Amino acid sequence: MFAASADNIVTGSKLLMELLGADPAARAEIAERMRAAEHAGDDATHAIFHQLNSSFITPFDREDIYSLASSLDDIMDFME
Repeated sequence: MFAASADNIVTGSKLLMELLGADPAARAEIAERMRAAEHAGDDATHAIFHQLNSSFITPFDREDIYSLASSLDDIMDFME
């Protein structure tokens, strides 16, 4: 699940680079794709939280999992 969040961040960073170099006329469409990527990131984060809340045993500390997932989500939020 963390890999999905990381992949989404890579997608978002590519879109951000594309947006910064785009003509003004193309920016709205790229921004919409960025919003879609951010929503996909939110979905991935919610999936991690759901799995975390339904797991009795976790591979490492729950707070660390929550912190990592939140930080990955924040990266995408800040790019948007």
